Amino acid sequence: PGPTPPPTPGPTPPPTPGPTPPPTPGPTPPPTPAPTPAEECNVEVVTDCSTQAATVGGSGDCDAIIPIITRCDQRATFMEMLYNGGDCSQSFNIQEADKFDCTDSATLGPPGDSGQYWIHVVPKKDPTGDVYFSGPVNVGDVFPMCPGYPQCSGDRFEADSTVFIFSSDPGADPVNNPNWNQLVNFHTSCSQNLF
Repeated sequence: PGPTPPPTPGPTPPPTPGPTPPPTPGPTPPPTPAPTPAEECNVEVVTDCSTQAATVGGSGDCDAIIPIITRCDQRATFMEMLYNGGDCSQSFNIQEADKFDCTDSATLGPPGDSGQYWIHVVPKKDPTGDVYFSGPVNVGDVFPMCPGYPQCSGDRFEADSTVFIFSSDPGADPVNNPNWNQLVNFHTSCSQNLF
């Protein structure tokens, strides 16, 4: 007999396994605890004020201290006013009663302590002759005043000025519009402080 055939090759090795899957993410951290509710805190503050300083009308009231400011030497040509809103009882200045007056409307009521109002400022002596300011103003805002507003003529203010305060645009003739909420007259020459 002839030679024997060569042995058959052994089985092929098994295939190599595929790449391992990525590791699973770690567990999520536990949720943070809810914030503890804030405790309510009420504080009452009481103050007492006394003064040796000069006050309006000699009242001794700390809100009526006369500021140490020299009056102006000549009438102003430009001023700015802070509009605080509110009724006439909230008015505060150091002008004497014959130089300052304030009237709240008996029918419409006074302006509120917030919101927007239309302010119209004119010379008291000739309210239709000039305009010192006319426009909407938010409570808490400062508004400009000058003769010849808005261009500002450089002329001086008349001795007394009138402020009309309306809840909305008063139209073309604010001076003769009876629907004002407040009417203020104050002295704008330098014989008195301007505030």
